Amino acid sequence: NLSINDKNLNLQFNGGINLATQVTKYQFQTKIRNANLLPLGFDTSDVTISADADINFAWKNIDQNDGNINISDLSIAKNDDLYGVKAIYINSINQGDYRTLTLKSDNINAEIKGKYNFLELGHSAAVAMHQLIPEYFKKPQDNVHQKQNFQVEVNIKTLYPFNDLYFKDIEFRNAQFKG
Repeated sequence: NLSINDKNLNLQFNGGINLATQVTKYQFQTKIRNANLLPLGFDTSDVTISADADINFAWKNIDQNDGNINISDLSIAKNDDLYGVKAIYINSINQGDYRTLTLKSDNINAEIKGKYNFLELGHSAAVAMHQLIPEYFKKPQDNVHQKQNFQVEVNIKTLYPFNDLYFKDIEFRNAQFKG
């Protein structure tokens, strides 16, 4: 257990983080209040957040992870404006080479499932661009190690409050991507 009561962070932490294996295991509950991200070095502007989190997650890298992250009652204060997100839920399931990654929130629901490797998606895109327009895109030197075969579905209800906080010129409402 850990408790911090500082002018830039009030934190209650119950659980553990195991760094002793190749896959880092996170299993904890936390209450974060008034975390001022600028002096803590997590943001370049004056942003304060509060949230509750329940995390049971194993992480080696973006392609090797498994578990759940639940964030609730997220509030973000910036420049006298207060933004809120009731819930963010992330679930990652790895079953051999078939994977499912799910994001559910007040703002966005997304799911990608199948055989995919995030670390190689850029290379896969370069191969595809070379095949489509070879005169403009050089053939990559190496081969893709894993075939990408997945389905993705993204439903954006709104980007608010994140667009107001970080990218004011971008707005999606009621957008759906599927393929």
